[in-house]
Order: sequence, then structure tokens, then C-alpha cells
Amino acid sequence: MNLEIQLKTILKNVLNQNTNHFTLQSPLLGEYAELDSMGIMSLLMQIESDLKIDINAINLTAETFETFGSLLQNIQFSLSHIDSAA
Repeated sequence: MNLEIQLKTILKNVLNQNTNHFTLQSPLLGEYAELDSMGIMSLLMQIESDLKIDINAINLTAETFETFGSLLQNIQFSLSHIDSAA
């Protein structure tokens, strides 16, 4: 399954929102009340579980969650490091 579609599905479950209309520029942080500190932790745990990756929390900033595209880019970066380590 396409990573973009997988992330939209994860966000749909965490946000309880339709995410089909999300573009790379769609805002996340500050746009959805569900993305408070606990919501972000829930989102990260869901991403790690569904995509079978470990996201390094040290490298996460507010900018990571600013838009759908910035979150997708961070996940792609994490996945590329898994692939290169294998």
C-alpha cells in the first residue's frame, strides 16, 4: 500500500476525521484539537505499530507535525534509514 494512503488511514483513525482530501500542504498541528500532546503520542504509536518502524523522538519538532507533507517526509526519512541499515 502507498505510504501516503497508509498515513491518511492512520490520521483518519487518530483524528476521527475524513482525510481523503489531505494534500501535502494540509495543516495538522493547530488545526485539529485531537493533536494535543497526548494525541501526538497516540499518532506516533499508531504510526510505529502500523508501519513497523521506530521513530526517533529526539528528532521530532513541532514542524514535523505542521502539515501532512512534513509528517509524511519525516516518516519517509525514517523508512529510508531502515532500508539503508538493512
